[in-house]
Order: sequence, then structure tokens, then C-alpha cells
Amino acid sequence: MLKRLSVVFLILLFLPFLPVSGYGQTPFELSDSDSDGVSGVIPPQKYPSLAIPKTLAPGKMLVDRSHGQTFDVSGFTDYLESKSWTVDEATALITLDLLSGYDVFLIPYTSIIFQISEIVAVRSYVQEGGGIWVFGEYEKDLSGSNSVASQFGVNFNYDMVYDPTDNEGWDVWPTIHLLEPHPITNGVSSFGYYAGCSLNVNNPEDVIGKGDDDAYASVYTSYPPVLSKVEYGNGRAVFSGDITPLNPSYYPSILRVEERLLLSNIVEWLEVSPLDGIVDNADIDQFRVVGSWGTAPPPAIRDLYGPDFRYHAGGGTGAKTATWDAEVPEGSGTYEIFV
Repeated sequence: MLKRLSVVFLILLFLPFLPVSGYGQTPFELSDSDSDGVSGVIPPQKYPSLAIPKTLAPGKMLVDRSHGQTFDVSGFTDYLESKSWTVDEATALITLDLLSGYDVFLIPYTSIIFQISEIVAVRSYVQEGGGIWVFGEYEKDLSGSNSVASQFGVNFNYDMVYDPTDNEGWDVWPTIHLLEPHPITNGVSSFGYYAGCSLNVNNPEDVIGKGDDDAYASVYTSYPPVLSKVEYGNGRAVFSGDITPLNPSYYPSILRVEERLLLSNIVEWLEVSPLDGIVDNADIDQFRVVGSWGTAPPPAIRDLYGPDFRYHAGGGTGAKTATWDAEVPEGSGTYEIFV
């Protein structure tokens, strides 16, 4: 989120497998529209419906419908629109020109493989500062989802995650409480995983949510990964094997406050690429910018502030720390710095 400071003086700103067979073959209806794994059954409403304690900055989301996806995510996207987000659907070939107008590209689970040109476009979009959110689901052909996810070191498995002890009332709704500290998990102690698949993640440090010691899936006897994040170039990606919480039969009334917070955290993290800050170039001659800075802003910032500013893709430490030295002449007016 961007905070605005107005300054009229000297500023120095430091931005600073074991294959397992025979587990839990419960018969489920694969046509169940809310993907929770049990036809006609939704989890008990254990908590009242409460507002999410988070304010999202306005942004733009594109939902992929060009690869046969029909799953209804309007429970969550309606919430985004209520917070001044623009949500559109893609029904044609995915191109970089199309993606560049959006902050987040949401890909519901799909079996239809992305074309090579589309994969190149998605990779370039993330490289340049975009955010993608890719979903799998339980026991489904996820070739399409994997054609994108594999580009970032993640694959969805054809399986289902079980937990016989820590769950939301059913062993196929495990309660995920092993979470790594991260902006996505900030304020979240656990969340329900409503009949989702496990993930294979090349870099273990990218796993931020997993089942516990007696949770299992087809290729995991314990600790199956279910939620992963990746930073790639100037952009970010999130991968989840359960899309059910976005469905209007779950969101918002069925989900716990922290489950809704998790979804908002994901969007917030994806929306803003890892920037140390932005200088409004009303008079760029008055600013000396130190570091590796570029001029191709991500969509949300470009839409708000226009193209005439510098940005720095930073990590906050070492060579990626940005320093601004802004000398503003007396009586010259107000300059704005966004951090």
C-alpha cells in the first residue's frame, strides 16, 4: 500500500515422496459446483459473518475464462468490486498487451493447456511486475493450470489432501495451521482447505502453508504443501490447490474472518510488485535517485500516477536498497514522495 508524504526540505529516505496408495477413497460427486468435495454439503457456519478487517487499495483483476473455466469465483470478486476494484474476464487469447492493463491475473483450475505464446506472455507479465494467482483442485486434470504453474517451479498433483484429526468437520477439509511468516499469512493462524490438492514446489522456501504431521495426500505421507508464493523478476505469483473459498456459497458467510483475511492478503501482496518507492516527477531535476531504477511502472501505479516517475524493484537489503536524496529549493512548492 502506498503512503504519501509531502516534503519541502532536504530528504534522505532509506527504503530499506513417498508414493502412498489406498488412502481415504471416499466417494465424492465431481460435479459439485462449489468444489468442496461433497455434493450438496457445505461446512457448518461456525462463525458469524463479519467484515474483513482490511482496506484494499483499488486495483484491477483479470479472471481467465479463455481455457474452459466455469467455476464461480464471484463471491470474492464481488467483494473486490465493492472495494472499488475492476474485475474483468478474459475470453480470448492471453497476450502481454491484455495482461499489462491489470494488477492481478487470476487463473481458475483448468485442463486446457496454455499456448506457448500465452505462457510467454504470462511470464513476461510477471517479470515486469504483474501478479498471478493460479488454482488447482482436488482429483482433476490440471494440465492447463500446470502449464503455467510449472514455469514458476510449482505443480499441482492429481490428489486430495486429508487430515483425520485437524479439520473443518470432515477429513477432506483439513485445517491448515502450519504457516510460514509472510505478508500473506499476516494475521492468519489457520484456514480451511475445502477438498483441495497438494502441490509440488521446487523451492521449499516458497511453501507458506502445509498440512501437519498426520495430513497426507497421494505423494505425501505428511506435511503436504497447499499454498505457495513465488517472486519472479519484478512480479509475484501465488498457487493454491483449493479454489472453493472464492465461491459465493462460501464467501463471505461461511468463511472465518481470518480465512477472508488470507484472500485479501494474497491480493494485496500480488497487487503491488516489490517496490521500495515511487517519486512523483513533477520536477525530477530536483531528485537524485540512487540504485537500479527503471521507467516501466506496473499497471496499478501507472493508472494512478501516470508514466513519468522512477521506480525501483527492491528487496529492502543490500544492493537492492534504494536511497532518495531530494533537494527541494526554498519556495518551490510541494513535492510528493510515495513509499
